[in-house]
Amino acid sequence: MGNDFLDKTKGTVEKGWDRGWQNLAKADLFTISPAGTRTIKVKPVALSLFSPTGTYELRQEQQQVAVYLRGQQIGVCEHPGQFVLQCLEYLGGITVGVVDRLRERSGFVDIAVVLNLQPRILQESYAHKENKAPCLP
Repeated sequence: MGNDFLDKTKGTVEKGWDRGWQNLAKADLFTISPAGTRTIKVKPVALSLFSPTGTYELRQEQQQVAVYLRGQQIGVCEHPGQFVLQCLEYLGGITVGVVDRLRERSGFVDIAVVLNLQPRILQESYAHKENKAPCLP
């Protein structure tokens, strides 16, 4: 009885393992350490414009970060961290981000922004009180 069950489920288990292996083998856009990413909270124009698999353009505008998709502004982060603003300024005011989490109840979206940080440069720049951000393009 036990062997019959194992024979019946063998193919299903192998298919599941194969699907899992394929998901792990996919290339990831942000394969850097978590220390190099920051998350910002964005107020969207419409929550339906954001997709978990989409890539979005992030532009610094004054003390805010605007989120664009195909040239259309679809959201804004009104209060990003000072470190994110400094890094964006150093990177030319523009970078990319992906959806980290959709907050359907509150209507906000968390966007993961990769800033390519280097901790040693970070310590040196703040030790010398330079205004340049410690990011590398």
